[in-house]
Amino acid sequence: MKIAFSIAASARRRIEALVDALKRQKGLREVIPAVIWLDADLNPDVASSRVIIGFYDNRADIIDDISVVDGFAFVLAVTRDDERLFDGQELHYIDDAFVLKQRRTH
Repeated sequence: MKIAFSIAASARRRIEALVDALKRQKGLREVIPAVIWLDADLNPDVASSRVIIGFYDNRADIIDDISVVDGFAFVLAVTRDDERLFDGQELHYIDDAFVLKQRRTH
């Protein structure tokens, strides 16, 4: 499924800061962020479903899954069923949380 998904500047800045910190802490040369849907229905320790950010450190493992939007490389690491949650959405970082909002059309 081809989806219309983007990452707002606020989320991009936060993800880039997390990537930089992980590179420094772990001595990694490359870190590729992954946008993940954490489903509360599948995770009993989670109060509500939400977007979280994970990371890959081996591009070869995920080369076919990498998306590049406005020069920003990431993996949308969700199931085919969950792709619908991201279609038409833009990822923002607001009040210390990643939040999906309807994309603005120009």
